[in-house]
Amino acid sequence: MPEILVLSGSDLEELLKPHVLVDEIAKAFKLFSDGKTVTPPRTVMWVEGNWWGVMQSYVPGYGVGVKIVNVIPSNIERGLPTIQAIVTLFDPINGSPLAILEGGVLTALRTAAASAVSVKYMAPKEQGDIAIIGTGYQARYQLRFIVEYFKPVKVRIYDIRKKVLVKYKNYVESLGFDAYVAKDPRD
Repeated sequence: MPEILVLSGSDLEELLKPHVLVDEIAKAFKLFSDGKTVTPPRTVMWVEGNWWGVMQSYVPGYGVGVKIVNVIPSNIERGLPTIQAIVTLFDPINGSPLAILEGGVLTALRTAAASAVSVKYMAPKEQGDIAIIGTGYQARYQLRFIVEYFKPVKVRIYDIRKKVLVKYKNYVESLGFDAYVAKDPRD
């Protein structure tokens, strides 16, 4: 059996560059929409009031991936991520496990790349505002990826958690963007 590659969240952040990841996600979306992947519906269960999911897919040229993910809102009080996951990759021919990836960062990167695909192909070319609703863990990745394709005049932000909102506002401003704290999601 081949040696299994193990990549941490920081490894993934270092290796997966926004433009490359956005292009690869766009290719995967195209394969999916053309019916060339095998992607069954995710399996979901609720345990102790928390959401758990298993997602799997075969993408030609990439392999077989299985993601186990949970969403545990009470982890905020524990100082832990709300979303935790692990992704395993397998050789589709012989079934050998190839890699184990930290899934929380990978989920954030993939979600941001998916958003950036739509921005890359559908956003107007002139500058304008963008809105980020929810300023938690994934919001940093969302902004980082979106600004690769669209330079906002202003970043409108909203979150029900004021402490997290203030921290994100500072982050947005540290990147050189004007941050506007919205009064509600429609603002």
